[in-house]
Amino acid sequence: MKKIIIPALAALILISVNSHAQNAPLPKNYSFKTDQDYKDNVGDVTKCMNWLLKTPVKTDDAERKEVSAYVLMWMTGTNDVSVTVFGYVTDLSKKNPDLLFAWMCGYALNVLNNPKASDAENNLSGVRAAISLYQLGGDIKKDKKLEELIEKDKSGALEAWVKEQMAVK
Repeated sequence: MKKIIIPALAALILISVNSHAQNAPLPKNYSFKTDQDYKDNVGDVTKCMNWLLKTPVKTDDAERKEVSAYVLMWMTGTNDVSVTVFGYVTDLSKKNPDLLFAWMCGYALNVLNNPKASDAENNLSGVRAAISLYQLGGDIKKDKKLEELIEKDKSGALEAWVKEQMAVK
């Protein structure tokens, strides 16, 4: 019985490790040289941002770093999305730096999905993306500020809070 269980367990572990390594939707070949390159990559970038927002943070996660680098290269060169990071966002990510990029992805996804959205709506989407990644857990530190924002979102007060923060110079 022991002889069957060990190989079966080893096979199961190898399958789960291999399938995890293939989870990230990072394209193999891409180029960011022309405006058209950025437009051509919107679908892959969107998939990558969604993957980043649905994948719990792990320490020293090379796959997450690769996907983040690809998305950041796109964000810094595209004309379709311009992200303005307010001071409150950096405050939210002090304990958990990955939440800053989650906010940026949430903001950018909202711009792509709702081109006529206001800056306040884009900021709100960014905050909700950061909250969502925070709630996924993983290597995320507890943060009283984020816990308060979760409560504000539940009570319907998050949008007003975001607008208030945006008004602070």
